Order: sequence, then C-alpha cells, then structure tokens
Amino acid sequence: MSVRFAEPEIIDDGELEEGEETVSRSFYDFGLDNRILKAIADLQWASPTAIQAETIPYALSGKDLLVKARTGSGKTGVYAIAAIQHLLTKQQTKTSNVRILILSPTKELCHQIATVLFKLTTYCRREINLYDLSNSLSTQIQKQSLISNSNSLPEIIISTPTKLLEHLKDSTSALNLSTLELFILDEADILYSLGYANDMKKISKYLPSKSKSYQCFLISATLNDDITQLKELFLHNPVKINQNDDYSTILPDNKQLLQYYIYCEQDQKFILIITILKLQLLMGRTILFVNSVEQAYRLKLLMEQFHIKTCLLNSELPMDSRLHIVQQYNDGLYDIMIATDAPNAVPIQEEEPPEPEAEGDSKKKKKKKTEPVTRKGDKEYGVSRGIDFYRVANIINFDFPMDFDSYVHRVGRTARVDQKGLALSLVTQKEMPYFEIVRGELENEYGEDMFHLYRFKSEQVDGFRYRVLDSLRGITRVSIREARLKEIKSEIFNSKKLKTYFNDNKKELQLLRHDSALHVLKVKEHLKHVPDYLIPNSLKKSSTSHSEQPTSTNNKRKPDNSNRNVKRMKHNNPLSNSLNAVNALKKEIARKRT
Repeated sequence: MSVRFAEPEIIDDGELEEGEETVSRSFYDFGLDNRILKAIADLQWASPTAIQAETIPYALSGKDLLVKARTGSGKTGVYAIAAIQHLLTKQQTKTSNVRILILSPTKELCHQIATVLFKLTTYCRREINLYDLSNSLSTQIQKQSLISNSNSLPEIIISTPTKLLEHLKDSTSALNLSTLELFILDEADILYSLGYANDMKKISKYLPSKSKSYQCFLISATLNDDITQLKELFLHNPVKINQNDDYSTILPDNKQLLQYYIYCEQDQKFILIITILKLQLLMGRTILFVNSVEQAYRLKLLMEQFHIKTCLLNSELPMDSRLHIVQQYNDGLYDIMIATDAPNAVPIQEEEPPEPEAEGDSKKKKKKKTEPVTRKGDKEYGVSRGIDFYRVANIINFDFPMDFDSYVHRVGRTARVDQKGLALSLVTQKEMPYFEIVRGELENEYGEDMFHLYRFKSEQVDGFRYRVLDSLRGITRVSIREARLKEIKSEIFNSKKLKTYFNDNKKELQLLRHDSALHVLKVKEHLKHVPDYLIPNSLKKSSTSHSEQPTSTNNKRKPDNSNRNVKRMKHNNPLSNSLNAVNALKKEIARKRT
C-alpha cells in the first residue's frame, strides 16, 4: 500500500527536516497525467528513486527547489516529469514565447536531457514540442527551424548558456523569455563557473522580474559557494532538499563503490594499465580519465601497440562524433573508453626525457618551443558530469583530478542507482596534494577513510616493464600530433560529409566504429598475446581449473601436465631459442676440435 507525502512546507534557505513523512512507492501516487505514466512504463522505470520520491511532490506544487543528490540518483527524471506535467496541466493556446527553459553546462548533457524528454513526451507530441539549441547547427539555421509556423515556438528549450545568449542578443531571433514559467538549471554548481558567470548574469536580464512569476530548480550532485550567487539571481524562497537516505548525498558507500589508489610515478602508470588490462584484473566495461588530450592520445597509441581496442572521447572531436561515441559505448560496442575530463583542464607537467627529432625538425625547433601543448577545444564539452554511461563497472583515474567536485563526478559514472562499481586512482608524487584533499573531504563526509590501497605483487608488473617502456619510446610528440590530426580529419568527414547519407541509412551508421587503430606507429604482433611466463601462477590456476575437471565418474588418475606446462613456458620464452642456438654452437665447436 503506497502512502502520499504530507503537505509540503517552504523552508527558507534551510534543509528539510526529517519528520514522519513517508516516501511514495509508485509514480501513480504523484497524480501524473496518464500519458506520462504510459511513457514511464515504456522506459521501464519500475518505481521512483529516492530523490524522485522526495522531490517530485514539491516540484509539482509550484515551489522553487535547491536539490543536492548524488550522481546516478535520477535527478533528470525529477525535473523532466515535473516540466511535462506542468505543461499538460496548464495548457495554453499557441504563443510565440518559450514556457520552459533548461540550461546545462555541456552539449553532451543537453543532448541526454533532450533524449529523456523526447521519450517522456511520446504520447503528447501534439501538445508539447521541444528544441535542443546545443546541436551543431548554426544560429541562423536554428532561427529558421525554431518556429514551426508563424505563431508558435517550442514549449521547451534546452541549451547551454553560450548558445542561448547568441539567440537572446540577436534582435531578429523569435526567442522570447519574458513569459517563462519554469526555469531549470542542471549541474548548477558549474553553471556559474568555467567561464559561465558573465553569461548567467546576462541571461538573468532577459528573464521575467524577480517577483514570484516563474518557478526555478537548481539541481546538482555537489553544491559549492557559486550556488549562493545563482540563488540570488534566480530563486524565490526555495525549498532546499539535501538527500539523506540509504545512499550518501555525494557518493555511494564502500559496499557499492570500492575506491582504490596506487602510488606510482608517471611511467609506471602506463606499465600498470597495460598489466591490468592484459591480465584482465578488472572485469567489465571501463572508462579511463585523463587531464589532457595529448595524454589521451599517448595512452591510446600505447594500447594499440598491445592490441587493446579503445575509443577516445575529447573536446577536439566534432559534437556529432562525440554523441555517436557515447551512444555506441552505451550500446555495448566498446568495452574501454579513454576520456578527457574537460577542455580547460590543466595537466600536471611531468619532466620527460628529450625525444629524438625527425629529419628536418631541427629548423622548426624554435617554433616547437613556443607552440602550446593544448589546442582549442569545445568549451561546452564535458563527459564526467551528468552523462549516463550504462553498465560501467570500473573508473580509472589515470591522471588524478585537480579538485574534489571533478573526482566526485568522474567516479559517479559507475555504481549508479543500485549497481556496484570500482574506482581506481593512479597517484604520482605531484598529484598527492589533490589526492589528500579528496581523501580528507570524503573522510569528513563519511567518518571513515574511503580509499583502499590496491595491492599487487611487483614481480607481476616487472614482466611488462620492458615491453611497455620500449613501446613508449616510439610515441613521440610528433606521432601524437599526427594521430590527433588524423582522427580529427576522419571524424569531421564522418560527421559532416556523411551526415545526410546516415540520416537515410540508420543501420550503416551503427557500423561506423570509433575504436579503429590510427596506424601512426607500426604495431608489433608479438605484443598481442601474453606469454605464459608473464602470467602469475594464481591466474594460471584459475584459468585452467575448469579444464582440469574429470569428465567421467571413474577413479582414473589425472595426467600430470606439469612437464607439458614447463615445455610450453620454454617454448613461449623468447630467450629459449637464442640459448638453444648458443648451446648447439658450443657442441658443434667441441665436436670439430675432437
């Protein structure tokens, strides 16, 4: 038997106090329109998540909200359902004004929000139209497509702050926010940072007066000091909901999300990653986060040497390609993704040995010194915040993030809702200050140390050391630059030239893969397989335990395979052939002397 919420109470700048309220256990308890309920059933949302059950009643009552809830808790569903229900309840004649505006800091998150809203409006498309301004179309083309006829605009607009301002500043644009009814700010804690502070102040001038004329939601997994500025700009006596239930307000507990760390130097990171992946020490789909595009390509080129297929996601790629990569990853086409955190992340500079220069590069030596390490990327790019990556088992911080919020949103891509996950951070001496800050913040939040030392035997890694370091020597800045240019050209071609063709041939779009080798370096075939002498004995036993089980019920003695294993190890040992040749030569010399 389900129980409804008690009558909501407005609390000015305070948190909701725990009373005797009970949580709704069904979407039917919210009094939603049947068309929304039918769409929710199609999405197979069995019941509201904890944050949805607590927040939706307040959202439907017309009150402003300041919501803090952990990643993967279903925050998008809160305002998406509230927005559609608002429009269906208060239907109006078609006007030339936007009724609901949703702002998000990244194009990827805007696309995800639009997808959720599109699915929830499956059975009310005639009443509700929506438009995503963050798409790759130019502002001029968007102005023409915004108005379906001379008297109407889409009821819902999704956009990034920069793109919205382009339309608002254009006097020829039909976009008008003067009669806005609902304003939603997703990932609100960075909408006032990352260069958006001035944009948000300018947007506030185009909104209705600050008197209670529109409803506003500020939603995020982390709330910082910038939220105070946004509250003053947009909120009117908000209800503050700081989720406090079985899940933490920031991250899941240690039973759901296991967090490990390894102290290592920069070159050891590459050795550890190759060892972990080649020995399959982590099972399931994995995302590796790095702090720079250059580091991402260095890691991808190294994995190509060891025949490990990966797709790469960064701000330099066209938006259509980025969205396609995320979609294919969620569809299960790729198991490993390398992702840069943000376009403006400043990587920690590591001292690197001088690299051999190609012929003719000495003349351009001066230009290379002044050339910036990073290229211009899309400032509205971001995959660590808000994006739903499906069934991600492991998050690896190859480069440790430089602030607490970035760490929270990175590892929040796994252990979503009720799933389990693992986060592994590789920490160098220069990254230790960032790691200690994150460690201290989590310990203050939970009252215990959330990090565990990832233990392994050094001899298991030493076997891969020479192979990895030898491969790294061939990955120079020149080869990284060539790989970046090659992939960007390829993705631009796929994104623009074939866009019309793929619109008519959806099945062939699925065949377009993003994990193909760049072929900038010569790939060595012998690195594809792991010889037996590099596999730890514990892994050999686990891999052969199933094959050694008897197939019959009689008590026949099992054959001793120890000699066979020794022979196989000798055969796979690259030194054995050379040693045999030396021994044969010694015997031949001794025979001739006699």
